[in-house]
Amino acid sequence: MDKASFETLIQDQPPDVQAKGVLLFNGVLQGKTAYQGEPIASKLKDWKASEDALNEFINSISSTPVNEKTFTGIPAVVEYLHNQGWKMSLRTGYNHRDKKLLSVRKDGKYYQSDVDRYAQSGVLARIDGTKQEVSDKELDRKKRAEADISEYDARIKRIRAEAIEGKYIDREIFEEELAAQALAFRNSIQTYIHAAVEEIVSFIGGDISKIPDLIEFMLARADDHFLKCAEELERTGPPIDIDKIDADDEDDKDEQDEIE
Repeated sequence: MDKASFETLIQDQPPDVQAKGVLLFNGVLQGKTAYQGEPIASKLKDWKASEDALNEFINSISSTPVNEKTFTGIPAVVEYLHNQGWKMSLRTGYNHRDKKLLSVRKDGKYYQSDVDRYAQSGVLARIDGTKQEVSDKELDRKKRAEADISEYDARIKRIRAEAIEGKYIDREIFEEELAAQALAFRNSIQTYIHAAVEEIVSFIGGDISKIPDLIEFMLARADDHFLKCAEELERTGPPIDIDKIDADDEDDKDEQDEIE
């Protein structure tokens, strides 16, 4: 689903539902970008998982009960809520509509499920003065939405804090430094072999005339060792490109701002 279609889909939803939707939508964008930057199985799995979560969210808000009761205006909504035992004035109804607390759908109607969810969100009091009891389903939905937002914020803050602490470096810089380190490592081994081979041969009582052959033998073994170490270093290098993450985060922020 493209951004424009998604914006239209969630525009009539309560603020917490919209926030969760934006979070999931941006998660798909981030997963896609991560896979395109590093097309490996784990990145593809994360991307598909985020898509599945978004599709589940879309299905959950797209389904409307058959023959659901609707209201054509605020007076009808207020009358319905009064009959349900909720304390509400016309002034409050219009005020909450303007603040997007009370959702009206694209067809200009207020749906009973939206009105009930609005009444149970904690913005209204009961006529008889009894304390409002939030339904387990509504409470669970709020907790999950808040947890998703908190988890996203915490992850971004953690990555940025670790970047400030110097735990990450730019991938290009890392690769350049790795190549320079590997070259220095190889040169050091070769220099040592040339300098120490006579001492080694003399120490074991060998034939000094075979020093050239020993050098060739040791250099070949050094190259084998060098290649093995280089492969291990490349395999265990930092997996995160901080510049790329910052750019992706800025894109996601812009995307979220546009949606909100």
